[in-house]
Amino acid sequence: MRSGKSKNTVKEAMKKSQQKQNQKKSAKETKKAAEKVKEVAEDVGRKIVEMVASNKWVIIIVVIFLMVFAIFGTLCTSCSSSFVDNGTVFIATSYTAKEEDIYAANDQLTNLENGLADYINHIPDYYVGWSEYNYHLDNIGHDPYQLISFLSSMKINFTYNADTQNKINEIYNEMYELNVISTHEVRSNTYTEVDEEGNETVVTVSYDYYILDVYLEAKDFESIVKPKLEAAGVYDLYLAMKATKGNKPDLF
Repeated sequence: MRSGKSKNTVKEAMKKSQQKQNQKKSAKETKKAAEKVKEVAEDVGRKIVEMVASNKWVIIIVVIFLMVFAIFGTLCTSCSSSFVDNGTVFIATSYTAKEEDIYAANDQLTNLENGLADYINHIPDYYVGWSEYNYHLDNIGHDPYQLISFLSSMKINFTYNADTQNKINEIYNEMYELNVISTHEVRSNTYTEVDEEGNETVVTVSYDYYILDVYLEAKDFESIVKPKLEAAGVYDLYLAMKATKGNKPDLF
């Protein structure tokens, strides 16, 4: 069921993203085909008129020929169309960037995320002396195919250059928001002292108590890139590439 759903998603995405290009191409091909059919029909028509009077079997033969010709033409057109559609989908949804650029791009975001996780794990080393540390953390991580589909949709055959690095940094900064909040409380301990004469005295001692709350909010990857993709008019292409994994399912 899964593969079927992905195939339908790809076809729908390709129809939307390539609609304008296909309209012009289809119009030209339709016009040429119509002219060709018209020429053949006129030629056959003239020959039928010339031979009808002399031989009635000619009509039957010609009719059978036209029927076979029409069926054959329809089958050829259907097969050709299917082949072209499938080939176009495969090419348009494939990652064309070099693998070293793909891996470098993914490594950049992975390293940024690892650095964030490492920083959070060592919070007590950066905030020394707090009485209590509390963590409220979303998950850290990303789907490599989402990232590469985004970069490939924004620029087919992208390279790992300054522009790509800036895009990744921008995504990282939008994905994660870290906040560290310190709270100061004055707490107290109460105990009883007994003097030499046996008199009891309740003693209250106040002290400072510091609480550090660490909050990490992680936004969904697609919620960040979708507006960028839509502004560039390539969101459907992104969905198609993500569904097919760029036709390279073994990259990651």
